[in-house]
Amino acid sequence: MKELEKSVANEESRLEKGTNIFDETTRNVENLRTAKQQLEVVIKEGRNALPDLALLSEIRAWYNERNSLGKQMSVIDKEIEKYEEQEKEIRESRAKLLADPLFELLPSDAGYTECSYHLKEATEKVKGKQYLLGEQESHLRVKEQLKSYAEALKEGSPCPICGSLHHPGKYKSGGI
Repeated sequence: MKELEKSVANEESRLEKGTNIFDETTRNVENLRTAKQQLEVVIKEGRNALPDLALLSEIRAWYNERNSLGKQMSVIDKEIEKYEEQEKEIRESRAKLLADPLFELLPSDAGYTECSYHLKEATEKVKGKQYLLGEQESHLRVKEQLKSYAEALKEGSPCPICGSLHHPGKYKSGGI
């Protein structure tokens, strides 16, 4: 029986230690549950404080588009400067052209069509003068050739034009 009593005492001691450990573990579990609930509340508050991902995505898209538009504006501004410089050069060139005596009858603000029409008329006049001068040149060459034939004619030798041996009325040029 002593052994049983010893065994019972031993088991009671073990039971008491186990109960203490169980109580301590239960308290730890309760403390951990409370800490878990507190952490869940903190996490929930933190998530509510974070900005919406969809909103952040929209902001990023807006920012990227803004940067892209800024780059495009820079390129467009450079093109505008280039075209303004070209326009300035064209205006200067136009002013030089209109200063030519050929355009003296045109107003200084004459447009492209007016200038083009004026140039066509001037071209036609020049072509007409060229034609008349060509006709005169041809006529003068013929006279010059006739004069050289007349000077080379000798009585009894054949005429290079008609073949006659007599030359009663030689050609006399009156101031070619």
